[in-house]
Amino acid sequence: MYEQQKTELEQINNEIMQVRKEKLFASSIAKKIIKLSKSVKAGTNTSPLTAKDWGIIQAQIDEIYISLPQLLKNEILSFTPADIECCYLSFFDLDPQAEAILLNINPDSASRRRSRLRKKLDIIGEDKSLHEFLTKL
Repeated sequence: MYEQQKTELEQINNEIMQVRKEKLFASSIAKKIIKLSKSVKAGTNTSPLTAKDWGIIQAQIDEIYISLPQLLKNEILSFTPADIECCYLSFFDLDPQAEAILLNINPDSASRRRSRLRKKLDIIGEDKSLHEFLTKL
């Protein structure tokens, strides 16, 4: 009985995660992020994402993943604005190159940001990504 309930609960959680993902990727901001992350523009000095875009990203993800704002406001973890941007972009499961394009930084810097964030969140081992950790909140 317990094992059956455990299996059913896992199945329900997986379905919830899938619905969340579909809702996020159906949004216009997700489509914009995917498009921008594939276009490299040499010589630009700013991120292709505007302050308005970041507001929309935050609102969209906060609506779908209601536990995220609470995590990001955790004073013990003391997230920086760069950490918060990295968290939000992690929901789109981008590679460091795509993230670097959106943040207008070097891909190595994007990888280091992820690494520092994984350490803050105590994500140990290579088997669990930042994306996977955050989407299971």
